[in-house]
Amino acid sequence: MQEMLGDDQKAISSLFRSLEEWEYCNFVAEYFSNPTVIEKASDTDEQAVKLATVCAKMSVNNVRILDGGGGAGRLGKCLKLIASKNETMPRYRYEIYEPFVKNSTRDQEFATYSEVKQIAGKYEFVVLMNVLHEIGVRKWAEIFSQIRGCLKDDGYLIFAEAKNLQIGEQPYCENGYLVLGEKEIRELLKPYKNADRICALHMETGREDKSEFLMIPADEIRKITEAKIRKALECLKCEMFQKLKVMDKERIACVQNDRQPSFTYRKYAFVAQQYVNVSMGLENEFTFNNAMPSNTRINRTKYVNVSNDSKAAQKNENNLINNMGNFFNIKLSGWEDEK
Repeated sequence: MQEMLGDDQKAISSLFRSLEEWEYCNFVAEYFSNPTVIEKASDTDEQAVKLATVCAKMSVNNVRILDGGGGAGRLGKCLKLIASKNETMPRYRYEIYEPFVKNSTRDQEFATYSEVKQIAGKYEFVVLMNVLHEIGVRKWAEIFSQIRGCLKDDGYLIFAEAKNLQIGEQPYCENGYLVLGEKEIRELLKPYKNADRICALHMETGREDKSEFLMIPADEIRKITEAKIRKALECLKCEMFQKLKVMDKERIACVQNDRQPSFTYRKYAFVAQQYVNVSMGLENEFTFNNAMPSNTRINRTKYVNVSNDSKAAQKNENNLINNMGNFFNIKLSGWEDEK
């Protein structure tokens, strides 16, 4: 190692550290840019593989999928690649609702709608993948209402979000990006009485999933109120603050001991900016579209593992989630109200 680095090892160390510092500054600079449309497709894409798993467990032929905010059709391209290499993938109809991104190549390959009124029929799945963080909070109630209108009564909303944005962005709305996780979505769709039937899928690859992936039954998509939105944002703020506390403790220790932190500077920039975004969002007096104050008591929830013979799994009447862990090595988990 000494021969490779030479005598001036400190200069080499400074070089690598400067690259990390550039990543931090680069993410902050990207925050002043419009969202980036990702087009690269892969048959190993985590989110697409999970959706393919769900489709494979459906007992319905020709499953209809609507990709809400589908961009350039990346999800559809990924599904095509997966289907070409997997004989168990059932027939499906993939369509896109995309009011903002124009792409003639996509439109030739997939049926694409630019307005909700153009959409005909109902779907087994409506997919909201890496999209909600680009939609202003004033529109959340309207978006979920539209999704419910596009789903069959026994259909599902598939909610997927990357846990950390790799590229900074400023959404086309009045607030900055707000990347909701599983806890925040459950607060946003909190049921009034019984335990919800929202399920989370996790890939057992020996490392943490890069994305959240939730299956939300159509009848769990209820009216989004201002109280629910604020509760979800408060939950997100608390989570980001806790992450910043841990990262800052490590950051200070690294400075004192002249070593690199376990996290990237880009991830630190993402968490720090998200904390700013959600804090400012809660400070602003938003008038939410179609939202009414709710006096519903929000119960605390706890995480439980769900297997096919567990009480939580038995509550879910839809056969879609039974034995789902056998395909692509995925496990299923859910939530229930704390007793």
